Amino acid sequence: MGDLTLGRQAVTWGVSLLFPVADFWTQFSPFELDTSQKRGVDAVRFLTYPGDRVGGDAIVVDRGAVDTPSGGVRMGWSTDAADYHLMLTRNYDTLLVRHGRCSGFGLSRVSTARSPPLVESSWQLERPRATLGLNVLRTKYTVTTEYHFNGFGSDDVIGSLTSPRVARGEQYLAGQHYSLGIAGSYTPREFITFSFWS
Repeated sequence: MGDLTLGRQAVTWGVSLLFPVADFWTQFSPFELDTSQKRGVDAVRFLTYPGDRVGGDAIVVDRGAVDTPSGGVRMGWSTDAADYHLMLTRNYDTLLVRHGRCSGFGLSRVSTARSPPLVESSWQLERPRATLGLNVLRTKYTVTTEYHFNGFGSDDVIGSLTSPRVARGEQYLAGQHYSLGIAGSYTPREFITFSFWS
């Protein structure tokens, strides 16, 4: 049993909010302020839930050319201690194995995600992308902070601007170290919300 969806759709994988290490299909840039509506991607997607705490996801994404098939499979499961996910994907010319964990305590949660890429053209492992985050959720305010190491990037930011990933519009992947990102919101009363990011 499951749900099959064909056509333009928004797809979110992973648990990171500012630096979505596991979200390659329709991700937001960490510099975007308006995240109320996510851009879709043309895809065929199958969702299944074989158990109360287990979910599966398989997707094939249209990247505009026959020689760049993209897609992947994802499994997610929950325990009393944490939520976990494990993924195997091909995005453009890169194979990735991704895993992550999200642990909650009270109204806060700690999330981690790591993705070691394998580039098909050279068949060599690249440095991983990894994110460590803390989210604090309260009735009137939320605060999210994340540290991100971008293994796709380079210490030479200018030189990395010619990379295929940056040419596809992923300019924020040019750098390597994003030591700290922080975002939050404050809602003093209904219909009034102040947001910030840095």
